[in-house]
Amino acid sequence: MRNIIKGNETKINEKDLLSFTKSVYYLLNGKISLIDTLGIIAQNYDGDLKNRIIRTKQQIEKGVSLHRAFSKITLDREFMEMIKIGEETGNLEIVFKNLYEKYEFNQKIKKDIKNLSIYPLTVIITALVIVFILLKFVVPKFVLIYSDIGQELPKVTQIVINISKIVDKYGIILLMTIVFLFFCLKKWKEQNEKIFERKILGIKVIGKMYKNICILNFTRNMYSLTDANVPLIQSLKMCTNSKSYVLNEELKKIILKIEKGESIQKSFKNTTFFDNEYISFLTIGEKTGEMKISFFNLNEIYYEKVSEKIKWILKMFEPLSIIFIGIIIGLIVFSVMLPIFKMGEML
Repeated sequence: MRNIIKGNETKINEKDLLSFTKSVYYLLNGKISLIDTLGIIAQNYDGDLKNRIIRTKQQIEKGVSLHRAFSKITLDREFMEMIKIGEETGNLEIVFKNLYEKYEFNQKIKKDIKNLSIYPLTVIITALVIVFILLKFVVPKFVLIYSDIGQELPKVTQIVINISKIVDKYGIILLMTIVFLFFCLKKWKEQNEKIFERKILGIKVIGKMYKNICILNFTRNMYSLTDANVPLIQSLKMCTNSKSYVLNEELKKIILKIEKGESIQKSFKNTTFFDNEYISFLTIGEKTGEMKISFFNLNEIYYEKVSEKIKWILKMFEPLSIIFIGIIIGLIVFSVMLPIFKMGEML
């Protein structure tokens, strides 16, 4: 079983995290102690993951904090933050429920992406092969024909011929350059996470999608905390270590405002992540004293929003990819055949 990816940071693939957290939740929900739960679950795995679960169990038996003990499983930041929340509130059952629901949601989305991407990706790969064949083998044949005729070529035809020559002469270099730039971008992203995140947020459709996912994760965590009767300010402080740097900064500003005595409505106003709809639910929770219900309702709303939006984007990607590739191939064929059409008009 490929459970552990070795490196500077220990990682378990998300599929195994889903299986592990789901099993822990159901056993804890059945009123089985955490130590017994880990002992039972360890029997369902083999290899490295089994050893790590056993070591976690042993650490807890020695009195080590849960946050430190579960670091034997994974060092994923959000996982560790949720364990810390469970440790401080004493409500591990809800924490593991939220963790497994989060991983289950991610796996469902990945499955949908995979299923819906098969056809457009097949079309794109096939089209790229066709484009390469046209530029590498077909266009040069027409270049020879037109050079023998000595006819002045249309501008669009000349552009395609020049591209064909570049692909023929520097194709491998171009491919290597693209791969190199990809890894450079990836490295830059790792070193400039905050700048990259702001760039993503600035893109209309993708930015909104990313924002909703961040809000969903935040809302799920806040529901867990408020359901465990953790005070609002303390709950917000526990959520300031998410993967979103921009959201973390905004939450810190919100916390300062609430600590100064401002209402939740004013504190959450004029932020990047929280719109009027979100704030209205929090305002109702503040007035009724039932923040737990507000976060529960918001969790349901944003779960539906994210699910439907991702499905819509993927369904739109299929026809758009076909149209885009069709335009490219059509343009190449048209530009190559255009001189022949003009010759026919002259006859």
